[in-house]
Amino acid sequence: MSYMEENLEKYADPEMYDHLHEGYEVDLKTILKWAKQDGPIVELACGTGRLTIPMAQKGFRMIKMDIK
Repeated sequence: MSYMEENLEKYADPEMYDHLHEGYEVDLKTILKWAKQDGPIVELACGTGRLTIPMAQKGFRMIKMDIK
């Protein structure tokens, strides 16, 4: 197994990842504090949308990108 594959292993099961990080919003509060609504926000490595979805619900125009 390559380093890249090994590093991505924790993301192989999106439902488990979401379960393990459920309720974690420390980074979301900081991002919302600094985000501006004057253009779209690109979230790289968005996964299942832990940050993208709540930001879109608050009216931000979001562009999400991930490897799969």
